[in-house]
This record gives sequence, structure tokens and C-alpha cells, in this order.
Amino acid sequence: MATRPRRSSSRRRSPRRSPTTPAPASAGSPSRSRTTATPGRSSRTSPATRRRNSSPRTPGTREWTRSLGTGTGDAVVWATAADVDDDPAVEFIATTAEGATVALDGATGETEWRFADAGSPAAVGPALDGDDDGAVEVYVTGANARVRALNGSTGAVEWTSDRLSGASLRSVPSAVAADVDGDGGPELVAATGDGTVAVLAGDGTVRATFDRGGDRALYTPPVAADVDDDGREEVLVPYGDGRLHAVSFD
Repeated sequence: MATRPRRSSSRRRSPRRSPTTPAPASAGSPSRSRTTATPGRSSRTSPATRRRNSSPRTPGTREWTRSLGTGTGDAVVWATAADVDDDPAVEFIATTAEGATVALDGATGETEWRFADAGSPAAVGPALDGDDDGAVEVYVTGANARVRALNGSTGAVEWTSDRLSGASLRSVPSAVAADVDGDGGPELVAATGDGTVAVLAGDGTVRATFDRGGDRALYTPPVAADVDDDGREEVLVPYGDGRLHAVSFD
């Protein structure tokens, strides 16, 4: 009778691995590593830790709300803030899409005065003592390309400038304050929607103008800065066609 060969009782054993030794990857599967976790601790970040690491967020509180217009024209298109009278509160002064300029008490939101003769579009700004009389004026550029200085306390018109442009305006940016002559006092720089830029004295006199020509649209206010460190501020004019002009006024 034929005898069968005896099988060896010994089996091939895999080498032992320490808990922190990565296991070899099998063909076609991604490699994995095993690490020893500290008993009683989770590797995930707890919600409390996430809250501590995140920036604190607090909900805003609405102090007051007011409607400035009369319906379809109540959108606020330009605004500034300044202490324009003798009370402790700073006023919020806004121009609406219908062309009204409204001064609100910053603490209560109550209307202090309203000026509606600038036409639409119109823009408000800046608010400062431009004529050095000790009182703050609020400057409004109107649809007819005229600048008006309003008494900050009452809204009454102190002066109206000559017309800065004869073109039909598509937009009216707000004016800015700039020391263009280096005398230490601010002049008023106003721009019209067709691209004309004018420098006005504190009494409304037009001292200088810059006209690029070609009815170039201007949608945003000029920016005043002493870019060449000569002690006088230049006026940077961002036109609607993507060109920025740096203009110097003597």
C-alpha cells in the first residue's frame, strides 16, 4: 500500500510588529498606519476647544432705524458723519436717490433738518468748517453741477457755487477736502459726472478747474494725497474708462 508523504506541522508565521510600526500595504490598497491612542482621550477636537479657538461672535444690536425718503426714492446713495452742531452726538448726514439731504441725530435717529433743493442725482460730503467761521458746513453737490454749502446746525444754504459743468450729468460724486496749495487749510474739490474737477474756496469761489475733455464719466469721488511730498495735496481722479489722473493745482 502506498504511503502519503507527511505534511509538516510547522506553519509559516508573520513577523511580529510593534503597535506603532506601520503595517505593510497590500497590493492595490492604500497604506495605513496604526498609532497607539492614549487611553481615555479622543483624537478629535472637542466642541469646547473649537469654541475657544474660534473668534468670538456677538450679535449686533440695532439702536434705531429710519426711512429717509418718500417711497421709491428712499435709497441712501451718499452719506457722511460729523458733529455739525453744539450737541454731544455726531450727526449722520445722507443723500437719497430722490436728491434729498437729511441730517439725523446720531444718538436717536431723529431728523434734525432736511434739504431737498439740490435735485437728483445729488451727493453729500464733506462736512467741515470750510470758511473758518467756527461753524461746520455740509457740502452738497447737485444735479445742476453746483455745490451748496449748508449750515450744519440748520440746513440753511450759506452759498451756492457757479455751475461747474454744462453737460447733462449721469452721476454726481461727493466732494472732498484737500489742501491743494499747501497753506494748511482745506479747499473743497468737487467733481461732476462728466469728468470736470473744480477747486472751490471756502466762500464758494471757483479757483481752478480740470477738464479732461471728451465727456469722460466719473462715478466715484476724487482722492486727495500728497503723492510727491511737495507739501501740497494732489487730486487723484478715477475715471469710468479705467484711467487714473493725478492732478496738481497751483
